Amino acid sequence: MPKVNEQKNGENRPTVSIIMNCKNGERFLESAIRSVYEQTFDDWELIFWDNVSTDDSATIAQSFDSRVKYHLSDTNECLGDARRQALKRACGKYVTFLDTDDLYPRDRLSIQVASMEAHGAVFSYGGVEIIDSVGKPLRQLIPRNQSGDLLACLLKKYEVNMQTVMISRDLVTADEYQIDAGLGYSPDYNLFMKIAKDHPLQVEKKILAKYRVYPQSLSRQKLRDVAVEMKITLDHISKSASVTPACAKALKYAYCKLHYYDAIFLVSDRRYKDALAELTKIKFRSLQFFVSYFLVLCRLPPNLLLRIWRR
Repeated sequence: MPKVNEQKNGENRPTVSIIMNCKNGERFLESAIRSVYEQTFDDWELIFWDNVSTDDSATIAQSFDSRVKYHLSDTNECLGDARRQALKRACGKYVTFLDTDDLYPRDRLSIQVASMEAHGAVFSYGGVEIIDSVGKPLRQLIPRNQSGDLLACLLKKYEVNMQTVMISRDLVTADEYQIDAGLGYSPDYNLFMKIAKDHPLQVEKKILAKYRVYPQSLSRQKLRDVAVEMKITLDHISKSASVTPACAKALKYAYCKLHYYDAIFLVSDRRYKDALAELTKIKFRSLQFFVSYFLVLCRLPPNLLLRIWRR
């Protein structure tokens, strides 16, 4: 497909800026970056934001050519601020993301750029393949939604994997769509839902990223932040004059889910009684909530419960 170069200060702008935020990501970093170099579409730059890594991440990133633009943060920043700083360095027509332990399929950029151009889209996302620590495919998650106005759908069931997102850079640098620098757990969710509130989304029913999972768990601090930060996003949406009746109904369900996320944190802290109190408030709102209430009532071990909830 043809390249979509533009001029900025007399220099060629790449079509795609890939944002990679890194904090001690050496384990899979070389493979992640190589998956970008192996793309069938080669009009890209990679903005590498090193969040004060203490491992060999800097050495690995700087071993590639000038298309990898290495930046070292002055301080250890929360994820929202790190993403925001990296975005300021991007100059492509489109922006996309890649974490240090994930991969792009070879045709990812060519598929998505062509679709964005064909539909005049400002935001798109697609399917993801879950892989293990050695790259073995575990399962695929293909989006259920069709392209269009998806706010209500995403409030009920969020299905946007950040690694598959592509956004118009002009949109993501506009004042109303700035990444919230104060969010450490869900700056991506906050940004994407604000965009979904105002714009139709393009959905690709193809695998656009390989998302790696391996034995690790969120810290209790991160688990505690889930409901707190999601509420910030929901409160922002609820104040919008453009919320339809369908979205208002979906918002009520999304607010209920905050109790569910609080329960997950409380179980991780072995506070079963408090977790049951949270789930009691919502247990009849959905089968998922009721089953979760029952599992906590049975006092399954925290590690087992958290593993079940991740599925």
